[in-house]
Amino acid sequence: MYNHLRQTVDAFEITLGINKGYGHNNECVTDFEADYQAIATDIYKRTGVYVSAVIIPAKVVYNVDWGCPDDGEDVYVIKGVNNTQFVKPTDYKEAVTMLIENLATTFEQSTVTTTWSTVKFVYTTKKGED
Repeated sequence: MYNHLRQTVDAFEITLGINKGYGHNNECVTDFEADYQAIATDIYKRTGVYVSAVIIPAKVVYNVDWGCPDDGEDVYVIKGVNNTQFVKPTDYKEAVTMLIENLATTFEQSTVTTTWSTVKFVYTTKKGED
């Protein structure tokens, strides 16, 4: 048997390049998940909020005249949802903002795109284990 807690919560999606500037050939090699873990852990130590995420390697394709590599630019898409059982919405948004700034600094990015949305979220737990 399971419990299903239904809530309306904030969700984010960050698209982050890992190569500095434009006109590169995707030279950066990183263990991105380990880098993310270190940044998220540091934020947790400072705020008490750990921003869990789904991390997806991807490519962004834009005009090669603007500096896009022929095969697209290596990026990571980072997605997360606030479970308000654990974190207040304002605290969550502040921690995600810190995360964005720390990732941008670490990977020397002058721009990062982030979308926020309000989503219906179901937190399913086995009865007796919530």
